[in-house]
Amino acid sequence: MQAKSVIISGKKKLEVFNEEIDPNELKTDQCLIKTDVSIVSPGTELATFFALSPGVYKKGSRNAYPCRPGYGTVGKIIGLGDDIKNFSIGDRVFTFGPHSSLQKYKYDQSGFEPYKAMFKVENKLDSTTAVIARMGLIALTAPQISGFKVGDRIVIFGLGFVGNLVAQLFQIGGADVYAFDVLEARCNIARSVGIKNVFNTSSEKQVEHINDLMNGKGAKITIDAVGHSQIIQNCIRSTAEYGQIILLGSPRLPVEGNLTEIFRTIHLNSITLKGALEWRIPAYPVIGCTSSIQENLQILWQLIMTGQLKVDELITHHINPEELGQTYMGLHTERDKYFGVIINWD
Repeated sequence: MQAKSVIISGKKKLEVFNEEIDPNELKTDQCLIKTDVSIVSPGTELATFFALSPGVYKKGSRNAYPCRPGYGTVGKIIGLGDDIKNFSIGDRVFTFGPHSSLQKYKYDQSGFEPYKAMFKVENKLDSTTAVIARMGLIALTAPQISGFKVGDRIVIFGLGFVGNLVAQLFQIGGADVYAFDVLEARCNIARSVGIKNVFNTSSEKQVEHINDLMNGKGAKITIDAVGHSQIIQNCIRSTAEYGQIILLGSPRLPVEGNLTEIFRTIHLNSITLKGALEWRIPAYPVIGCTSSIQENLQILWQLIMTGQLKVDELITHHINPEELGQTYMGLHTERDKYFGVIINWD
């Protein structure tokens, strides 16, 4: 069977190519999935495409060149390995597979390798809506690990795809949310989905703006939804005594600064700094763990279906696979135009 796939072979080098896949050569833990849609990550995939991640030059790392990019897919099972008993031919599934029209997906049933997990998609969910929850899985980690309470004052730095969703999720939970971004276009999208306190403020003036809004007391919780060390410094300077900082993004670029000043502020104000990597939780429910990817997907899909979590406004582009290279450039250089991107494979 012919499959159309994508590979990043080097810095700013992307190829779309055809390959032959034999459906009769499935391993016992593999299934063959015909992809309907996949979603593009503006963070992880661009870090690979532009060589912002040091792993691209480390042989054996997950994103080493040549690399097959991808983040989340929804498709239909058309072939099953002998060891896979809890899925059937014809099931529509959500996976963390690569951008490809047809793929052999290695399915880990244990849940200890969550990036190899697979989940059934409810029939009442269309594929685009279902795959958008991929970004929600990242966003949901912040409210879950923060232990926030109704009425807590939360400041979110960055209103990209993940930042927008995390602002919505905190607001749904009853928090008093203040969201900041340097691009007015992203602020407008945030306002369109009902985020109440949205501010288009340069990164250099954000701390001063927050101090003015909060009478110099800072926020109970601050969120870095960008993945930038300079923004993390803004978080530290904007957090109240005994407050929390949640690192939702993955910092990649080096930034110079006075570490002693930063550490001293954390120390004197008894601030807690927490990492919120999505892979910290198991794929499936485990006794002793308060959440799992499977449970989080159900939460997100329910919030979307009931209209509480707004996602339609977040998709700016539906593209064909051949447009992915151009889209990576757009996500990097035209951030006021590119936001959420879905690849259509059918």
